[in-house]
Amino acid sequence: MPSAPAIDAAAWLSASLRWHDVQVSDVALDVPASRMRPEAIVAVMALVTRTIHELDPGGCPSSVLTDELVERARHRVAAGEVDASGFAAPYRRYRPAELLAILLTSSSSIGGGHDPVVTHGALTPANVHVEGGLVTRVAPGVMVGVGDRYRDLAITSAALAEVVGPGAVAPFFAECGIDRPDPARLDFFVLLSQFG
Repeated sequence: MPSAPAIDAAAWLSASLRWHDVQVSDVALDVPASRMRPEAIVAVMALVTRTIHELDPGGCPSSVLTDELVERARHRVAAGEVDASGFAAPYRRYRPAELLAILLTSSSSIGGGHDPVVTHGALTPANVHVEGGLVTRVAPGVMVGVGDRYRDLAITSAALAEVVGPGAVAPFFAECGIDRPDPARLDFFVLLSQFG
């Protein structure tokens, strides 16, 4: 369960997002992928990601520091709260402690510097709804707060690769204005997301 600041931050994010001015193609992102146009999904997810990341981080009531997320993962593994059956397919071969060791080793490769933005924590196509050409709702985030933009970029690009296909990832980054995404940061945050 999120802490009180996370709940406040999720409410702040919801109140800060004004989707009524955001025009997109008419597609409901919660229908099966076989009934969606891939380019529309990519465009909507890039639009939502940019919109959230362009919010003023000074107004967000909480932060989600990478070191805190790593410590949270360490605590959850030690408490036996992480079940490997919930891992994404490439990680299911590892026990939680083994995956944590990989995470801790890879954390040194991402460094500490980042451009702080408001992060959602669960930007996937299933959490974004579009009706009548307008974004109507973005589901509440997971541990919303100011943090590293790659936290959202990693989760969203991984979800797009799964829902649309690997060919959706490069256009997503292009539409987000990122010419050369950092693969080490993406891998790290996808790995970190396995710990809930």
